[in-house]
Amino acid sequence: MTRYEIRPTIIPDIQKLSKNLRSQDQEEIRKLGAKPRSALMQGYLHGECYTGLFNKQVLTVFGVVPEGTSGRVWMLCSPEINSHLLTISRESLKQIRHFSTQYKMLFNIVDEANDLTIRWLRGLGFQFGNTIPIGPEGHNFKEFYLCHSR
Repeated sequence: MTRYEIRPTIIPDIQKLSKNLRSQDQEEIRKLGAKPRSALMQGYLHGECYTGLFNKQVLTVFGVVPEGTSGRVWMLCSPEINSHLLTISRESLKQIRHFSTQYKMLFNIVDEANDLTIRWLRGLGFQFGNTIPIGPEGHNFKEFYLCHSR
């Protein structure tokens, strides 16, 4: 039987996923002027960080970085996520609910060209704000957020 599990991230997870990111995540990181391993390490070092595994294979690394009473949520994925979208969507909703108990608002930015992620975020209940140019080449990113009362 195949099994999806979530556990706290360990450094080898970051090394594995940084070499096996889905193309959309690689492109978004590039547009922000960063490298995959450093992007993953930022989340690992500055907030809660978890790994989603399917049959012990790293599918996702995700987390939340505290910024005052808000939390900057993030997730990076391997291409194999496409075979497990329903499971990942269900688990993502659970994690967003968990993070929502800790923060008044969850937020971040997403590459405006990343239609799949934007649809997924809408499905999780996020709303979208301004589109702003970011990164060394000034690519457009959309703000997204989820506000609630605790």
